[in-house]
Amino acid sequence: MSKYYLALFFIPLFWSVCGQCCSGGVPLSSSVGLPPTEEGSLQLNLNYSWNHLDRLKSGSNLLNDHLRKRDTHSLIVESGYTFSSKFSLDFFGSIVRQEREINTLDGNSSFVFTQGLGDIVLLPKYHINSHFVFGLGVKLPTGRANFNDVNGIALTYCPLTGTGIGWGRIINGNRTTFGVSGLLYESNLMPYDRSTNSTWSQLFNQCVNGALIRTAPSIFNFVEINFAALKKLYPQAQVMTTDTGFNRNYQNYPYGDYLTSNHTLFPITTSDSRLHPKEIVRVVIQENEVKAYQYPETGRQLILDSIDGKNIAIVGDREGDLLQSFYTVLPGTETALVFELEEDPQQNVILRDQLGNAWDFFGYAVSGPNQGMQLEIPYSYMAFWFSLHSFFPDVKLYMKNVNL
Repeated sequence: MSKYYLALFFIPLFWSVCGQCCSGGVPLSSSVGLPPTEEGSLQLNLNYSWNHLDRLKSGSNLLNDHLRKRDTHSLIVESGYTFSSKFSLDFFGSIVRQEREINTLDGNSSFVFTQGLGDIVLLPKYHINSHFVFGLGVKLPTGRANFNDVNGIALTYCPLTGTGIGWGRIINGNRTTFGVSGLLYESNLMPYDRSTNSTWSQLFNQCVNGALIRTAPSIFNFVEINFAALKKLYPQAQVMTTDTGFNRNYQNYPYGDYLTSNHTLFPITTSDSRLHPKEIVRVVIQENEVKAYQYPETGRQLILDSIDGKNIAIVGDREGDLLQSFYTVLPGTETALVFELEEDPQQNVILRDQLGNAWDFFGYAVSGPNQGMQLEIPYSYMAFWFSLHSFFPDVKLYMKNVNL
């Protein structure tokens, strides 16, 4: 007869004055597996931890300014099944939420949080004897997180499709936040909003199930650039945080050869052989036309094109891993801009026009008669090539003098 065990562990909350690692949470690596039990038995362990930090030390001096605090809530689920006296299988999963609040001496405050599902670990174990166990596991890269800020923007990123998109959090006049549902469609992230529990599609950029179905959020475009180029062109640039609440080494890519391989981690229903599945492209989406653009092979490149009757400029920088799109009209006017490429890679200017304006990577005029103005950016984002065909079956691929 099979036996089932349910173990609930409640960790008492207490204040401590001690050194603390950057995650402030409970990493999966702290779980070494469940103890062996009888053949045919199933165990379940739920482990919750709350970590609160509100004081820092400078050397040996305690900073009692109460200007900062951080709360991390971690839930680890462990499950184990014993097949025989020699073989068992353990499962680990985690959900982490971290909140950070920083107050300044002038009375202003900043509150941010990140949360999401951590990676899942499957650990088969061989019990050599009562003292020694050999285990070899596999980690499934299910971990994702959404960042929400108090100004009404949610930053969503899906590592499986290479897509990062900013969404407005004001939906039908109400402020909400987004979280990770754990669902995927064609390998792409499906967030949910916490106001109505409706499910959204990141690549479709709309709600696909629930009370807000067919509602579209406002879009905030990202500028993607590698960190070396960013620091060279903008020495004062800062990383928002690597203190995400997850036990991750952000210096290493966690998905092995995923960026270069032909395979996907989850099945997809369509494929398109015009490019390598993992080639990163910029896709520009208009009502009646969708088109993808590639990085230049070397140096900088300017593509002048039209999509759905609108003229656009696609600017690429291979060294900086930059690929950006702009409309070619001076904002607020009907003046068509004639762009020339700034080919000097040391410049943070990438475009110049016939009016004497110099434009940077973000589309701002950094000098010239329209200094301070920002070019309009068409609805567009970066994505792995394989991810587009399922969402946009008629996507065109731009090549010089040819639209395939």
